[in-house]
Amino acid sequence: MAHSPCRTNHHTNHRAGYRIGSLCLSLCLIVLPGTGYSQPAKTGLREVQATMENMGEGGLFFPGSSPGTVLAGQQVAATVDIDISGMVARATVTQHFANPRDEWVEALYVFPLPETSAVDRLQLTVGERVIKAEIAERKQAELKFEEAKAAGKTASMLSQERPNIFTNAVTNIGPHETVSVQIGFELPVDYHYDAETGPRFSIRFPMAIMPRYMPGNPVAALQASYTDQGEGWSFDTDQVPDASRISPPVDPERGLNPIGFNIDLQAGFPVGDLKSSYHTINTQAGETGFDITLADGVVPADRDFELTWMPANGIAPQAGIFSETVDGHDHHLVVISPPVPGDDDAATEIDMPRDVVFILDKSGSMSGTSMRQAKAAMERALQGLSPKDSFQIIAFDDSYYPLFHEARPAIQANIDDALDWLGRMEAGGGTEMAGALTHALSGDGEVASGRLGQVIFITDGAVGNEDALFRMIESNLGDRRLFTVGIGSAPNGYFMREAATAGRGTYTFIGALDQVGERMATLFRQLESPELTNLTASLPAGAEMYPPLLPDLYQGEPVSFVLRLPEGTDGDITLTGSHMQTPWTKSLHIGADTAERPGVAALWARRKIAEIERVGRRQFRSSSNESDIDSIAKSVTRVALTYSLLSKYTSLLAVDDVARRPQEATLTSGSVAGNMPAGATMASPSMASAAAQPIRALTPLAAPHNPFSAQNLPRTATPADLLAMIGSILMVLGLMILWLKRRGEYLREQGTGA
Repeated sequence: MAHSPCRTNHHTNHRAGYRIGSLCLSLCLIVLPGTGYSQPAKTGLREVQATMENMGEGGLFFPGSSPGTVLAGQQVAATVDIDISGMVARATVTQHFANPRDEWVEALYVFPLPETSAVDRLQLTVGERVIKAEIAERKQAELKFEEAKAAGKTASMLSQERPNIFTNAVTNIGPHETVSVQIGFELPVDYHYDAETGPRFSIRFPMAIMPRYMPGNPVAALQASYTDQGEGWSFDTDQVPDASRISPPVDPERGLNPIGFNIDLQAGFPVGDLKSSYHTINTQAGETGFDITLADGVVPADRDFELTWMPANGIAPQAGIFSETVDGHDHHLVVISPPVPGDDDAATEIDMPRDVVFILDKSGSMSGTSMRQAKAAMERALQGLSPKDSFQIIAFDDSYYPLFHEARPAIQANIDDALDWLGRMEAGGGTEMAGALTHALSGDGEVASGRLGQVIFITDGAVGNEDALFRMIESNLGDRRLFTVGIGSAPNGYFMREAATAGRGTYTFIGALDQVGERMATLFRQLESPELTNLTASLPAGAEMYPPLLPDLYQGEPVSFVLRLPEGTDGDITLTGSHMQTPWTKSLHIGADTAERPGVAALWARRKIAEIERVGRRQFRSSSNESDIDSIAKSVTRVALTYSLLSKYTSLLAVDDVARRPQEATLTSGSVAGNMPAGATMASPSMASAAAQPIRALTPLAAPHNPFSAQNLPRTATPADLLAMIGSILMVLGLMILWLKRRGEYLREQGTGA
């Protein structure tokens, strides 16, 4: 039966209408689930999809009302107060946790502190009540914290995940309540002497955690019964068993967690040049020192804070002893300046040829400003070579890429090839250091007679498997020396400093492009030859010194160590060594007239713990016996408990005596998001196992395919509110079209029937 043109058009329009309506509905179904949107709660929190993609408005994150959603809450505001006296600083960090909700909440905050800090104090303030923390074994503290949580008591527990990464858990924060937590620690002042610029003193305070590469297989995929210990973006892995505890949520839009500084500088000598390397500061001279604050009041916690100062006359103290008596013992921090160029006892500088291997990090975490700094550092380093030297460059990401098949003389043609290669290099991929380090240190460890073997490692140190890398360095170093150069606004200072210690070299931090020239020039003056070698210390009877063996010292590096003596010990410290192949001796007297400085005992305990852990790493190379691990844990715990010090095996716990949360009230928990470091991009460190890769030359250089799966970190996405609005409009439009078409069809059928 033939259809009339009118009927045909009717069916055509009908089908078209349904297609348009269905398309609108399909679009809305695509858009709306991606937003996870709901009406804002009356507390002002916004519910969003619980993916790292959409956690872009940072602060506290709490579970939402429906599965797979979270509520974005408030940030953590902090104030840092630092009192600097000579070579020791006392710092207090005050963190304010605000709860904007009608419910009781628990917050978990993962944050950095200086890797050399000795944390010994925690204080919790709830309303008018001040609760001081007590030190306890970590497992006991965790049990007591859970008991306090269940009882409705407000509590705070501070734990160390790495020497520079800490976790603060605060539970039972009342509705619309703010609680404050104070963290206190001792910090040694860094000192360096440069022949061009003179003596320089400094402190550095980290404020952001660069997302780290977590090699290995996720434990959750290997053990069905496994539950993550932490709430970070990473699974724990078989190579980084605490990855979930050192991978806090990261906010891509930055500006979170405002922080301010109040610094009292008492240098002990007239100060000339005083400056902050990366922040604008206000300084006010007092009777004996300086009061220092940030010019902006507060800043986002997205890059390290560094303060440097120099003597007005260019002459630094040649020696310093800072002492404290605790628990029947005298504790001393000793800093002695080595000879400087121009001293009467200085001999002619040794001009030895060098075999230099540069290791350059080109992983995704180095994207942006860090890569530009690294390239500038490499260019400056190549300029510091002479034709008698040889060099090799090994770049790495998921794999490693030697520039040459073997080291070549540092003649201009080879340097030009290297500069061209560097110019084409781009950052990307994971941070798999082991292969590059192994290749750089390959061989029998012997360096040809009459030459210096040096490895210069340029990286941000964004890795989670630090201990494994330290063991590898110590096992393969041989006669070489490893020098680390920390790049970026927030490098992993713990890894950089400890790797240099394991490699018997030095650590240089470059946080901005305008520092590259000066600091790389300083490093290369150090590399010319050691200033002091074969250092030994003669100490009074009963002394316990750390480090127990003194390293070689390079130009500008002071002799620094801590020791403990029986209370009231009077005697001399004598250092002997070789300076430019000439015998060198320095003596200091320790007695009752030594100036007291609170906090030195904590620094001694911190270095003792570090030495116990270093010895443990060396033992683990040949033993994985649980009794050996337990013995090390007990040794660390014993020292930490004696000195009320935070460690890997101890925690500080503060518990309010008052049970405040009603038992019927729900407790909601969440994590605090941090900032990406300034200048960094939202690169995704690989989470998969990084198996050994073949050596690949980069000619031409191209970013290699990453065969491993990636764990995406948060990145900027389309705003949920906009997506929700678009989706709602499409849904309404689709429903209207379908209704109108269905109604038109019904009326026409009625008309035909009539």
